[in-house]
Amino acid sequence: MIELKFVALLLQNLLDMIMGSTLAKCAATDLAIQWVGWALASAFKTEKFYDLAALWVFVTLLPTLILNSERRDEPLGPRDYIGWGIWGLGFATEAIADQQKWNFRSDPDNAGKFIHHGLWAYSRHPNYLGEILQWSGLFLSASSVMRGPQYLSAVSPLFVWFLLRHVSGIPILEKQAMKKWGSDPAFQNYIKNTPLLWPFPKFKGE
Repeated sequence: MIELKFVALLLQNLLDMIMGSTLAKCAATDLAIQWVGWALASAFKTEKFYDLAALWVFVTLLPTLILNSERRDEPLGPRDYIGWGIWGLGFATEAIADQQKWNFRSDPDNAGKFIHHGLWAYSRHPNYLGEILQWSGLFLSASSVMRGPQYLSAVSPLFVWFLLRHVSGIPILEKQAMKKWGSDPAFQNYIKNTPLLWPFPKFKGE
């Protein structure tokens, strides 16, 4: 009985030592969630997609994990306010774009048509633009407490942009749209005159 109590106390001390920092706690929680998710994904034979999602979650959370692990009490500065502003703009952009698309699809008269008004008149994927802006704002605000290598967590918004722009989001939707409306002159004109993502004139290669 005494030996069991000793082992339990030893394990508790070891756990307290490992879990001493906020970053370690967040990492451990993230790892536990990923293991459970991977087990479910494996059971449904979708582990390849889950691996990408798990990587996405970990990389995008890096600035937040770094921020929460810092114990220095830094006063709020310009980067905090600008970052929050960018996040707010991104949140509003994504929310409004999604609402506009939902309203459009809810109208029976729009069956088989594509949306090209509201925010969708300035970007073909304004909801994804809002997502990128949100993660960019979070990084900027969190960077106020970063030092040295911690700035490498800028990979967070860059990773979100790369996946949405080149992997899982825009390429798939663009392919589906071309298959559905590619022969429609109105859609061809929409593509020609509406930026793919950023609401300003397209650069070569965008």
